[in-house]
Amino acid sequence: MIMKIKSDLKIICGVCLIGLMFATNIYAEPSAEELLEMGRKTLNKDRVEGKKFLEKSIVKFKQKLTKNPQDKMAAHSIGKAYFYLENDIMAAKYYDKAIKIDNKMPAPYFMKGLIFSYAKNYKKAILNFKKACELSPKTSKYWYEYGRALSNDKQTQKAIKAYRKTISLNDKDKHPLYNIGVIYFEQKNIKKL
Repeated sequence: MIMKIKSDLKIICGVCLIGLMFATNIYAEPSAEELLEMGRKTLNKDRVEGKKFLEKSIVKFKQKLTKNPQDKMAAHSIGKAYFYLENDIMAAKYYDKAIKIDNKMPAPYFMKGLIFSYAKNYKKAILNFKKACELSPKTSKYWYEYGRALSNDKQTQKAIKAYRKTISLNDKDKHPLYNIGVIYFEQKNIKKL
């Protein structure tokens, strides 16, 4: 009899645990944000699977944007998903939408700067990176990419200033210091090296 009670008790506990798991959404569909992150992380290992996550995140973020056309984070996140999918035209479209909703948000300017930089359109990259730096002057990666775009556009003195600003904000990152050295080397400026 005791064995029967123990067996019944295990079944009841198992059923309760399963019910609790469903009640607390352990098996819930991933959110748009989670899908975006899963897509980003998976993309390098498994392009097909990563693409699926990103496409699902775009659908969910578009639903959010339809419900609330002023949702700047949804617009920005759609841009990010398209950026990861290497669809720069659609990414820029949604970054522009995020900027239109809130022109004080630095991240869309930064991401547009990356798009223009990869396309070797350094003038537009510089404008976007500069705006990101103005809106978030303590974000070292904004200054670093601004310096790279300036350097690629042969504006080396401004690039050096941007790299120095990067170093002042994050002295652990050695890339800006290296890039300053490259500029001085290319100028054959041995004293500064």
